Amino acid sequence: MQDLPASTVQRMHQEALPAENERLLEQAWRQAKDTPELVLGIDDFAIKKGYTYNTGIHDLRGETMLDLLAGRKLDALRAYAQQHPDFLNLNPKAVVMDLAQTYHTWLSECFPGALRIADRFHVHGCVIESVQAVRKSVQSTLFPRAKVILKSHHRLLNPPADSLPEKSRTQLDQLLAFSPLLREVWEWKEAFLTGMIIRQITMWPSLGLLVGVSRGKPLSTKRCKAP
Repeated sequence: MQDLPASTVQRMHQEALPAENERLLEQAWRQAKDTPELVLGIDDFAIKKGYTYNTGIHDLRGETMLDLLAGRKLDALRAYAQQHPDFLNLNPKAVVMDLAQTYHTWLSECFPGALRIADRFHVHGCVIESVQAVRKSVQSTLFPRAKVILKSHHRLLNPPADSLPEKSRTQLDQLLAFSPLLREVWEWKEAFLTGMIIRQITMWPSLGLLVGVSRGKPLSTKRCKAP
């Protein structure tokens, strides 16, 4: 191989790529189908934010991407399932996904018996969104100076209190003193994110998947609203 011209090696490499890609893809799908406790991951992403979004399908236990389909609308997802019987032939024990209702509907149609798990990133974002919605409501009722202070430092409401330096914690206490409602909602956030029950799914210990349960009830897949 070392004696071959660079152009020849490059050509051989390019010719081998499609076949190798097909082999690896078939291997990934076969592995997913044969996995007794398959866990799928479904998520959307865009190469550039604001442009067309795509949907990725992953075998989380096998740590492989099974497919990438254009779009994330329900019609496109349903069309994909109809055109790919191998997908519908999978038997996932669980599906990890974000909180989008589109994915919830689609996956309940494709795999009605699978446990649907909201990933922690989106649950956390939903909780923070709720806190900030209350903050905006409270902010509109304050005197001008207090309104400016709350708006300027509103991000202090987001992280766990014990992660803040002393100066920021003092500023946070000032914000919470503006409104009993804001303090109550912030305390709810702290309890939910740091004190809620976080259970590792014992049947998949190698995955390290986590499910959050509040008051013994599974997390809803519906979009959160401010309490």
